[in-house]
Amino acid sequence: MNEALATAFAHHQAGRLAEAEAIYRTVLGANPGQPQAAYLLAIALLQQGRAGEAAERFEALLAAKPDHADAAYHLGLARQIEGRLEDAAAAYRWADNLGGGSVGLFLNLGAALQGLKRRAEARHAYERALAIEPDHAGALCNLGALWREEGRLDEALAALDRALGGDPDSLEARQNRALVRRELGDGEGAIADYRALLAKAPERIEAWINLGVLLKERARWGEARQAFETALARQPGAVEAAANLGALDLIEGRFALARQAYDRALAIDPGHVGARFNRGFLNLLEGDYLQGFADWEARLDLPEMAPFRLQGPVWDGAPIPGTLLLQAEQGYGDTLNFIRYATLAAKRAGRLVLRVQPALAALFEANFGGFAQIVAQDHPPPAYDAWALMMSLPARFQTTIETIPSDVPYLAADPAKVAAWRQRLGPGGPKVGLVWRGSPGFKGEDSRSPGLAPLGPLFDVPGLQFVSLQRGPGRAEIAALGLAERLVDWSDPADPMVGEGFESTAALVQTLDLVITTDTAMAHLAGALAKPVWVLLSTHPDWRWGPKGETTPWYPTARLFRQRERGRWEAAAQALAQALGQWAGG
Repeated sequence: MNEALATAFAHHQAGRLAEAEAIYRTVLGANPGQPQAAYLLAIALLQQGRAGEAAERFEALLAAKPDHADAAYHLGLARQIEGRLEDAAAAYRWADNLGGGSVGLFLNLGAALQGLKRRAEARHAYERALAIEPDHAGALCNLGALWREEGRLDEALAALDRALGGDPDSLEARQNRALVRRELGDGEGAIADYRALLAKAPERIEAWINLGVLLKERARWGEARQAFETALARQPGAVEAAANLGALDLIEGRFALARQAYDRALAIDPGHVGARFNRGFLNLLEGDYLQGFADWEARLDLPEMAPFRLQGPVWDGAPIPGTLLLQAEQGYGDTLNFIRYATLAAKRAGRLVLRVQPALAALFEANFGGFAQIVAQDHPPPAYDAWALMMSLPARFQTTIETIPSDVPYLAADPAKVAAWRQRLGPGGPKVGLVWRGSPGFKGEDSRSPGLAPLGPLFDVPGLQFVSLQRGPGRAEIAALGLAERLVDWSDPADPMVGEGFESTAALVQTLDLVITTDTAMAHLAGALAKPVWVLLSTHPDWRWGPKGETTPWYPTARLFRQRERGRWEAAAQALAQALGQWAGG
């Protein structure tokens, strides 16, 4: 190494990169083919964050010396920093073929391949790193992250446990294990990992937010609030923290604070879908339907809405001479609620198509088939000129609380099926239908439905014939509580009179004198049939029921019974039983 190169190298080792770069360039000016100066200049450029310039220098060096393994490896690093993952992977393989394979090379190669979604190749790269160093925490961490991407959560957890066993201070392994634990349902384990991570790296804003979400899901609201507020204090532009703080305030009934939080989130990011959608929910809950439904349109951009989006022009509410297709979305209750707009939409379209869940198709055919084509969603849509989601119809019709199309009934049951159910149920006292659980897959089902046990006081009211309208796993609670003699179960889908669709259920409901239900599709079916229906609501009700009161403008025949304390249904059940006794005696 000549004197000038030695001086440059000394500057380089001391971190004086600009000085080293200048001398390297001088050396190369005098001797353009000097490979050591060319390599070190490229390294200095890379260390200064000038990855593109560094890559060009490495490529020039490799053109002259294609067997330079270190240059090939660092070319891979430079391209990876630039985001050119294909080029990075090719450079790493070049270095590997020259015998430059190392744990670091295979880790970086695996990361590049993982970024390209070439997971099998990435896994092979990590396994080669582990073949060199079996307990390498970084390789185990990356392999665990890869297993998580592939949904192999048990293997991911095992790899991350090993990584943390070898390096308890690995922040990436700790964060990845928190994610895996959450997805495995081990929320407390995930919380512990996030707390350990944040004790060492409190600047990790995403970890504060994830911790807050986990705590919010467990109703540990004070701790959740602290996590979100910490994230915002450290990073005022943390939009997810602001949006989640709004959701927390909404759950706790602090509507003014929730609005402030959502407005803050939208000031940070006007396109934030969750904040706008949830602000819409808040506006609807408080009765501001015009602004609420406008904000609620943001739901179209939620990932879970992708299956409901169709191709072609979206209907804006103006008269259309051609075919308008209305697409059902989300749950049965939503469709039963908003199908009331079908008659209004038909007046603005030359032809109307209603594309709905298969279980509702027969009921809607009987009620709307005279002016609309009914298509089940397990069939492709017919040709149409414009389309709209059913839950967007209130926005299209500029609905306010005063203008809700609330005339009921807007559904009717098949008279022959009604007669058949009357015969099966026979004579007896007033008949009361009962539903105590909703869909098991519904987010928030645990908090919105009491189960059957808390409703025990209802069965102390004499002279009533109770009929189960419950579907799904909740039916097992009848036998488990010894209520088979008091609560007749006519909800077996294997029963030909019951089946899987709503047309038979509607007929059964039509024969009853009263329906008592949690916030499920049954509330909407009974309301649409103009049947007296009592709806049991949690402390955090859906917007349709409003934050207080016993009535709803959506269903004139409904009466609302509200939970007084989150997680406790005794008071609401006693109020129901008292009202039921008065009703039966009246």
